[in-house]
Amino acid sequence: MPAMSEEIGCAALAGVLATAVTHPLDTAAVFRQTGRALPVSIGLYYRGPGPACIQGALIYGAILGGYEVLRGIGWNLIPAAAASALPESLVRGPLDALKNLRQTGLG
Repeated sequence: MPAMSEEIGCAALAGVLATAVTHPLDTAAVFRQTGRALPVSIGLYYRGPGPACIQGALIYGAILGGYEVLRGIGWNLIPAAAASALPESLVRGPLDALKNLRQTGLG
C-alpha cells in the first residue's frame, strides 16, 4: 500500500495539472456568467491561476487522497466518501471567489 503522503501528494498534483489545463475554459465561463465580453488576448485567459491551482491541490488532495487513505485503513465506502468531501466545503468558496476576481481583473 502506498504511503499516506504519496496518496495525498499524487492527488494534489493531479488537481494542479487538471486546473492548469482547464483554467482558460474556466476563465471563459466566468466571463460569460458575469455578462462580460470574452478577453481578446490569449494571455488574459490565464489570469488568476495561482488561487485556482492552490484550490485544485487542496481539494483534490483532500478528496481523492483522503478517500484513498481512509479506504486503505478500513473505512467503509460511504463514511470514507463523506469524510473526504468535508474539506472541500471549507476551501472551495473563498478560493473560488478570489480566483473569479483575478480572472475578471477586479481583484
